Amino acid sequence: MERTPVEDKVLVSIGYDAVERVLELEFPKGKVYQYRDVPPELHAWLMRSHDKLSMFRNKIDGVFAFTRDDHLVPNPPSLEDALRASLAASADQARDSDDDA
Repeated sequence: MERTPVEDKVLVSIGYDAVERVLELEFPKGKVYQYRDVPPELHAWLMRSHDKLSMFRNKIDGVFAFTRDDHLVPNPPSLEDALRASLAASADQARDSDDDA
């Protein structure tokens, strides 16, 4: 599900699947929760709200069934580390190709 980044103290991004009526909220450190049977009006209201945390606490938390769905890496490597690993893997493949020739 695609989420929209939001400017909020607690929420990082919000997504909504209107067909399945699933509201997906991303919190800091990659914590993702999916709330089921959420009406589209509530999602729209949340997106417009200036105080998303209060709205979450009053209208969503404890009201709708949820599952935690952290599909993000908890401690992703830095861009520099990822680039180093990619270059090392490329160098290994090049050496293996040279050995086969």
